[in-house]
Amino acid sequence: MKASLPALFLLLLVAAPAGAQPLVESGSTGALGPLAPSFDTTIPLPEDGVLHYTTVDIPVGVTVTFVRNADNTPVYLLASDDVVIRGTIDVSGKAGTATAGLGGVTHLGGVGGPGGSDGGSVNGTVAQFGLGPGGGGANNGGDTAGNGGASPIENGDRGVNALATHASTVIGEAYGDPGYVPLHGGSGGGGGYKSGAYAGSGGGGAIVIASSGTITIDGAVRANGGPDSTRGGLGGGGFIRLVAAEVSGAGVLEARGNVGEVCGTNFRGGCGGDGLIRVEAYDLTGALSENAAPGLFYTLPQAAVPYPPAERPRLTIKRANGKVPFYGAYFGHALQSPGVSLPADVTFTVELEARYVPTGYVAQVMMNAVGQERTVVMSTPLAGTFELSTATAEVTIPAGAKLGVLEAWLPNVPLPLPVTPP
Repeated sequence: MKASLPALFLLLLVAAPAGAQPLVESGSTGALGPLAPSFDTTIPLPEDGVLHYTTVDIPVGVTVTFVRNADNTPVYLLASDDVVIRGTIDVSGKAGTATAGLGGVTHLGGVGGPGGSDGGSVNGTVAQFGLGPGGGGANNGGDTAGNGGASPIENGDRGVNALATHASTVIGEAYGDPGYVPLHGGSGGGGGYKSGAYAGSGGGGAIVIASSGTITIDGAVRANGGPDSTRGGLGGGGFIRLVAAEVSGAGVLEARGNVGEVCGTNFRGGCGGDGLIRVEAYDLTGALSENAAPGLFYTLPQAAVPYPPAERPRLTIKRANGKVPFYGAYFGHALQSPGVSLPADVTFTVELEARYVPTGYVAQVMMNAVGQERTVVMSTPLAGTFELSTATAEVTIPAGAKLGVLEAWLPNVPLPLPVTPP
């Protein structure tokens, strides 16, 4: 598949009439008609995250946001004609909260944007790491700030700690590459504590905006990590991808991990890693490249949804310690567990199921226990078929830990249609 894409570009370029651009197909069926809100609008995402419009026209003063689906997929905003954004499309993460949750949690981590991961929660004076493959480390008691979450391409930073003995040495580490299309946005920041609990903020989401016509942005598209919660780590920046024959405008593209925040100083939480902004077009005009923060990766157009519609990659935790989870299962996102204090070391088996993932790949399984360093183990290689495969992992949790979140990830797995830089 990698070799076939450059050949496809060559055929399109040769076949195009002189002076004309090759056509770009967004893949939209137009089933939802036009998207032209006159007031702030929140759109629930379907199961696969794919929204099929004819045109998109976001006016000045209007902000469009989205509700995450059960699998926490990216947003795929497809249009069969032109996309014009004069207002704002926002998939940014949220700040940590002082809202109580299950299992004795006193401060819930900020919610990640669609396709991004949540910040670390706090249970009294001890906290969780941020969620996601590059979640920031947390304090384990005492006056310490949380570390920032990573983006797909940049590490998070350390928080500033009053008591180094309570500081996690784990920073969020990047887990992607500009040359490929991530299926995930930013990871969450770690929780912190200093004279009070501070949950980490959520990672920025992931959004693909694709048009069979043109894309014009004079407003803003944002996929920032959640804002500062003082001692909590900031979420990593997310992922913005624009796909069309022509992309233009003088608007703003943001996928930052530290928007307007003073992080990493004066006992503040660490900054999140800056995210990835990727424009795929034959023509890029206007000031978008100058207004992109943290910068813009420019290449030729690829398929907007990087896998066939019926072959969406998924990784599911089917059982943990022989028990069927009561929570949703999603590809590359956290699975919530109840708060349970362990009287002794416990080792249990995690059973994984993958769909539409090449066999032979190895998953990372993470146990994010409150007040403990995150436990990371590798699974057995996926065995079975591309359509359905399984693996297992043995996870040991230390005595005294309170279970927080069990996660499973498939790092660096190529998609059916990998995107390569020019």
